[in-house]
Amino acid sequence: MYNIILINPPVYDFTCYNLWEKPLGLLNIAAAFERDRRCRLSFIDCMPERLAKKSEYERGAGKLTGIPAPKPECYKNVKRNYHRYGIPLDDLKARLEKIKAEGFAPLNKTAVLISAMMTYWYGGAYEAARAAREILPEAKICLGGIYARLMPEHAAASTLFDYIETGYEIRDICQNILRLLNIAPADTNSGDRDNEGEIYPGGFDLIPAYHLLPELNNSAAMTASTGCPFSCSYCASKILYSEYKIKPAAAIINELTYYKNTLKVSNAAFYDDALLYKKEEHFYIWADLWIKGSGAAGSGFNLHLPNAVHASMIDDKCANIMKTAGFSTIRLGYEFYDDKLQKESGGKVSGGALKSAINNLLNAGFNKKEIGVYILFGHPQSRIDEIKNAVNFVMECGATPHLALFSPIPRTPDGAKIFEAHPETLHEPLLQNKTVFFEMYSDIKYEDYYELKQYIQRNASTM
Repeated sequence: MYNIILINPPVYDFTCYNLWEKPLGLLNIAAAFERDRRCRLSFIDCMPERLAKKSEYERGAGKLTGIPAPKPECYKNVKRNYHRYGIPLDDLKARLEKIKAEGFAPLNKTAVLISAMMTYWYGGAYEAARAAREILPEAKICLGGIYARLMPEHAAASTLFDYIETGYEIRDICQNILRLLNIAPADTNSGDRDNEGEIYPGGFDLIPAYHLLPELNNSAAMTASTGCPFSCSYCASKILYSEYKIKPAAAIINELTYYKNTLKVSNAAFYDDALLYKKEEHFYIWADLWIKGSGAAGSGFNLHLPNAVHASMIDDKCANIMKTAGFSTIRLGYEFYDDKLQKESGGKVSGGALKSAINNLLNAGFNKKEIGVYILFGHPQSRIDEIKNAVNFVMECGATPHLALFSPIPRTPDGAKIFEAHPETLHEPLLQNKTVFFEMYSDIKYEDYYELKQYIQRNASTM
């Protein structure tokens, strides 16, 4: 018998917006461990805030509230308030004390798994690790997530963790934790076959253990694939996932059906990096099954794409399938207005491809508010006048511009150039924060960002 305690830690940042996000990594790990009868599983969600506004709750996305927190020294010149988001530290410690008191297995057979998403959110993970070490001194404290995979050396230097996980295959992660606890391996193949007896790749049979969360905010998050076949200079997908894998259509339908009929939420968001890649072999297959089942538009169940999909892949057929399947939030990646920068950064889109995609979506019945286009703001090579040109072009095409704040990501080509010029941004991940990077390391100021956002709000509403 052994204990697994999973902690979704608090967040320290200037702002925090829940765009259907869920701690998917931890929830998938929990789902895998639940299949082992030797395991006593506990989940502490430090970010359980229920969205207060009715409209935000119904949509499943909205702004979270925080409490003022002292600003780290590196932010001393940032003239905005810093916050802590999540349950109080005393509440976290009380939850750990309760788990300890229940005493299911020896403390030396206990692992505390903490996830850290953004590199600049490591402070919350460290806080959770210190609390776990105080309450459960014999337990193994483990770190995973994007921060751990991109910056394991920085995390190790804290000396807070007994183990840092840099992989992403769920069953491999579970086996690594069992080895750490000197527990015999679990049966990694139980329950991971489709109806024809084929073994699903990458643990795709697992449905995230959402029943462990105290609040769902009327939404679930999921992926239909992992990784990305493209190599954009500013993106870490190829680093985080060594290969692109697709989830079997039956598994996607099973998951969507569970969210709709069992969890009874009204929203599901796909966090894929390349949802429409080879769409004839993947997206069209499961979307058709979903449409023929109970998931067609008008069923009260909405699909969202907060991650940008590739505009070049949205033809007339694709746009109509997306509409029929119940998608109500479409986000397209545009990034740069300048053709040269588009090609240098990966070449996945052009102005012509974007205009064609938007036109196809409009003809399929989507409105301009449902079609959002991400434009990189604060990239060292992108000037403010070019960003404004991109904003105007998107509005002329009939969609809504969204400013995607750039931050340097470790081990990416764009990040490497910045870290070479400004080594402190690599040594201190807080300086990779997208809300302050452009203000601290470019000629673009926060006032420029605020004015452009106001410009978009004024003009997009009158289109």
